[in-house]
Amino acid sequence: MAKCKRCGRKGLFFKVNADSLCFDCAAIEAEDKGLAEAEQAENRLPELQPIPHTSIFKYNDCDINKEHNIKAKDNQLIYAKKADYVEVVSHCCCSECAKYRFRIYNISGRDKRFPMLPDYVKNYSWHCGLSLYPFYLGISRMTWTKKILNEIDELIEYSNRPFVDDREDEEIERYNRILAKNKQDYIDGVNNKQACAEYEQILAVLPDIAPKNQGGYLRMKKSNSANFQKLKEKAVLAGIEIKDFDNSEV
Repeated sequence: MAKCKRCGRKGLFFKVNADSLCFDCAAIEAEDKGLAEAEQAENRLPELQPIPHTSIFKYNDCDINKEHNIKAKDNQLIYAKKADYVEVVSHCCCSECAKYRFRIYNISGRDKRFPMLPDYVKNYSWHCGLSLYPFYLGISRMTWTKKILNEIDELIEYSNRPFVDDREDEEIERYNRILAKNKQDYIDGVNNKQACAEYEQILAVLPDIAPKNQGGYLRMKKSNSANFQKLKEKAVLAGIEIKDFDNSEV
């Protein structure tokens, strides 16, 4: 016996849809859903399109993290819009992102005492993972700074300090270490991909002298062993291009 989960009507020949709703209740829910989506769309901030890629964003630009951080930033802005203030935080960032962190911004622009959220943060929050948190004047506190700030005058003064790179030496050193590691990881990835492609060709053309697996070939190539030099010579004679590892800037 079918039964509508919304209105409770039931009967032997009573018809419900896949969501266990009768025709009338399904129409009501569809209307409610449409109104809710329209309200959500009205309150949603405009779509933010990233500015084209520039030279300052090298090596630590990861597509997966970028997509994740853009989505997180959009969600954070939606919540922050209700508070009309947002705190921007980052503990490891580049010289550009450092200019905008540890500040309180006014989303609507109605409170002229605080700066408005810059386009840079809207477009590039993914770059160093700038985090945005809703901030409530008189309730929230800035706890990421050396001194906890909660007085309005202190928040206003600190948020309006010059937009310059004010990182300490230790922060700059830590960021540079991470940047160097990401750069090396990127280069290693490119080299490993090239080595795997070479191995597949060697395995197909010279199966008798090919290493047992890609890992073995990669180790040979990295160490530039005598066996690798012999293998490389035969591979080149067979028409296979063997490239040297690339450690140059990209």
